[in-house]
Amino acid sequence: MLNAWFEANAIYLEAMSLTYVEFPTQWVLSDNREIWIMRKRGKSIGSLYYAHPTSREHYYLRMLLHVVCGCRSFAELHTIDGVLYDTNKAAFVRELHDPSAHIPNTEFQGWPLSEIELILNKNGKSLKDDPGMPISPTTSYGAFTNRLLWEELNCDPYAMTSQFHILYPQLNAEQMFIYEKIMQTCNSDSGGLYFVYGSGRTGKTFLWNTIISRLRADQKIILAVAISGIAVLLLPGD
Repeated sequence: MLNAWFEANAIYLEAMSLTYVEFPTQWVLSDNREIWIMRKRGKSIGSLYYAHPTSREHYYLRMLLHVVCGCRSFAELHTIDGVLYDTNKAAFVRELHDPSAHIPNTEFQGWPLSEIELILNKNGKSLKDDPGMPISPTTSYGAFTNRLLWEELNCDPYAMTSQFHILYPQLNAEQMFIYEKIMQTCNSDSGGLYFVYGSGRTGKTFLWNTIISRLRADQKIILAVAISGIAVLLLPGD
């Protein structure tokens, strides 16, 4: 698919304004998945396979594909400001230092770095792990030493309320019974341990998302955890 993106950029001028991740919003892969075709209707959200920061070059290739546009080859993907870099990491680091993206205010310079640091921290990594990378003087979560607590306290209650009003009316009788029981426990601060079981596609995750949105709408701190990668992707939060 990446080679097909290179070819589309080489053929169509209008394709060159989009990153690889943005491409599916206006283009669609052919049935044989060999070429990109201009989308005639509908839209799609682009995504990339996950690459852990420890995978090095795979990770930096993924990062590059989020920010560069119009590349027609790997050589162009690695060329920043007319300079051809040997590796994905070197090209991404140079892209990060692009003078055209310079922000004179030092406070705002630190903000993008703190956001990158936050993303890396979620994967057990840090900007400090790579010599030569700039380091943010502050963190985006200020005086809080617990990132999870900071994220929960900064959750948008209005967005959560809106989401809850969409999910709640769709609960079936069994889901509603569990929802009311758990909410009663939460509101009474009595505590409890509940095990919801069922086969696939029976609405377990839908139920948890409804409960989480309701509690976050009330500005309560919710930490959703899971023991499998697929389950993690289905639950809200990090």
